[in-house]
Amino acid sequence: MLAEADKTLAGMPNTTIRLHNKPAAVFVPPYADWAADMVTICRAFHWMDQPAVLSLLDGCTAKDATVVVMGDGSLWTARSAWTDALRALIQECTGSERRAGKDKIYAVHDRPYREILAESAFTEVEEHTILVARHWTVQTVIGYLYSTSFASRPLFGNRLNEFEERARALLGEHTDAGVLIDHARFDLPIGRRP
Repeated sequence: MLAEADKTLAGMPNTTIRLHNKPAAVFVPPYADWAADMVTICRAFHWMDQPAVLSLLDGCTAKDATVVVMGDGSLWTARSAWTDALRALIQECTGSERRAGKDKIYAVHDRPYREILAESAFTEVEEHTILVARHWTVQTVIGYLYSTSFASRPLFGNRLNEFEERARALLGEHTDAGVLIDHARFDLPIGRRP
């Protein structure tokens, strides 16, 4: 992802953007007096110690900094005929509870990110929503699933080949000219200091 971001950013004139590849909880500014103007956090925020990360950001961001915590769910939370059928197949193969890696069950985060931001130094919160229609192929769905904590290859054990064969057939039944459409809602709560 960082390589793709670097390629995209290379063509943007008069822009200074630095990407930092390290866990948020252990981030250390690259030099004294360094302060970020904007911090973005996507789906990974639910895995973090959220108050600790926001406290860390309070100490290494500019006074007028913006913190954006965004998310759009996943194919697990999407609701359509094909995503419901796919989720049922995953549950049949890995168990009824949503997995969070090999030996963990997903812990549901039921508090909106706007509330968590409002309890931090970034109390001025505004929200934006972007509706998106993502176009998938059978292959991109399978590849995406294997990159997730709820459907990575090791979770299927000796049922991996069976799962993939059945998933390809199931998804194939739902395609329209080889395309599956996922209608998603991308939420962007944006926090600033008062």
